[in-house]
Amino acid sequence: MNNEKVTLEDFVILKVIDKGSFGKVFLVSNKKMGKLYAMKRINKDVLIEKKQIKNIRNEKEILFQAQHPFVNSMDFVFQNELRIYFFLNYFPGGNIYDNIFKAKRFPESTVKFIGAQVILALGYLHKNKIVHRDLKPENVLMDRDGYVCLADFGLAKFLQPDEQTHSFCGTAEYLAPEILDMQGHNYSVDW
Repeated sequence: MNNEKVTLEDFVILKVIDKGSFGKVFLVSNKKMGKLYAMKRINKDVLIEKKQIKNIRNEKEILFQAQHPFVNSMDFVFQNELRIYFFLNYFPGGNIYDNIFKAKRFPESTVKFIGAQVILALGYLHKNKIVHRDLKPENVLMDRDGYVCLADFGLAKFLQPDEQTHSFCGTAEYLAPEILDMQGHNYSVDW
């Protein structure tokens, strides 16, 4: 990339691709480079209200430092008085949940292929002292060729190998037993 400064005005919104508890995700195009991004628009008032400022800082740091083919990353972040904007790699294949819903069932070879990629992504995160804590089909994105990428680090946390955390977090349908028993948890919750 050249040294020309990129601004929020360099992007054009093409459509809404997802809605979350903190804002929306849009498919956007960089007018100068022509590259597509998933722009996560986060409402600051909701972050403050739900006491998620530390989590959004963790997510930003993880996304900027991520350098793994199966872990999503971010090229730009901007903010104004009302919102924060993350510009993430766009995965046109959608998420695993929607793909399972459409296909009804994946062939065993596809499950092995996806599973291997998720295992490598988690290994990378854990090696870098990051626990995801919200692994679910909705947070695994696909490209056009069926390769996947782990996404949504809103509940992720930096954790030392011998450390435990006691936060009650995650998505109800996918909570690990270690989180439910509230005795403390570590990287094992991702497995």
